[in-house]
Amino acid sequence: CALLPLSTAAHTPVSATPTSATSFPSPQASSGATADQTAQSVQNQPSGSTTLGVSVAASLELRAGKRIGYTFNSAGEQTGTRSVTLNATEADSATRRYRKGGHTYYLLSWGPLAGYWVRLATGVALIPATTWTVLVVVYRQTNLDVIDASGQNRHLGATMSAENEALMVGAVKTMPGLVREWSSAVVAQKMTVVYPAAALSRLTSLGGGAYWLAPGDIGSDLAKYAPQGSYDSIIVIWQPWDADDSLPSYGWGLAYPAGPSSNGSNYATVTVPPSGSSWWITSQAHRGEPFMHEWLHGVIDYHAARTAGVPALHDNATYDYADQGGTFSRWYGDLMKQHVPDQQSNAFMGINYLAWRSVTTTTSL
Repeated sequence: CALLPLSTAAHTPVSATPTSATSFPSPQASSGATADQTAQSVQNQPSGSTTLGVSVAASLELRAGKRIGYTFNSAGEQTGTRSVTLNATEADSATRRYRKGGHTYYLLSWGPLAGYWVRLATGVALIPATTWTVLVVVYRQTNLDVIDASGQNRHLGATMSAENEALMVGAVKTMPGLVREWSSAVVAQKMTVVYPAAALSRLTSLGGGAYWLAPGDIGSDLAKYAPQGSYDSIIVIWQPWDADDSLPSYGWGLAYPAGPSSNGSNYATVTVPPSGSSWWITSQAHRGEPFMHEWLHGVIDYHAARTAGVPALHDNATYDYADQGGTFSRWYGDLMKQHVPDQQSNAFMGINYLAWRSVTTTTSL
């Protein structure tokens, strides 16, 4: 399917122009592991073990020192072990959980013990998810006047159809599941959806007759629904077109980092696709992925400002990532798990689980 060109985030004050729409990242690497780890994973993958237990999205902390991985056959009988010595504590992803003999095992999918089961014990612990709160604001009506590029006044009176509302809200509500799955439960998302009664009546000019919905344009609603410290992120859904006209903007989604105008929350807008273009959402491998992209702009920028080694969201090509099967889930997931391999430094890039755990947008206020 065709992939949407999504906008980059605005990294400048509210009055500045957000950057224009570009194609967005994707993973080409077979995993977030180094070549040695990938070969190790393939070589040591135990036959039949993936039929055991239940499927999960999880991450485990493996502390520095000697760690043991186990292999089981499809009947749950132990068939072998492998020990590795870790020089530093790391977080590894797991895809299955299995309980045997009073112990709980997880099948790792990343790291030096990828393909092996590790047992929860001293030195091996399940990482609890860090929750980011998200407010979704849905404007069903747009009623405003703007000045176009020729200097003429234009009026837009748009009402979101029930079909488009279901399309957009249904897609954005899949985000919490995608966040948990792609981050291997390092991150969780708690979402609230609100529908202001009043129509949108104001936009901010980008110049040249283009506009976007800036935080200041909905200040009274943000004060009501998202006062300072309420939410880590805000996503606004609105419709910039009616049967006769549409307002130009730079991309169909725009993001803005946390600041005073958004009451300390990361801020992003996503517009309803023009009439007949619902494929912008429905053709995606994951319907919520366009919303994930805009949400991640704020998240990535927030953490990049506070710790080294966090690539920008559009830096996928720098790390040899490309889309796989119409999705950028590997790139996004590796960013959220600090599993992006950097050949220059021979290190892994992204947001460390300890950074997730230490702070969110609201807890840092």
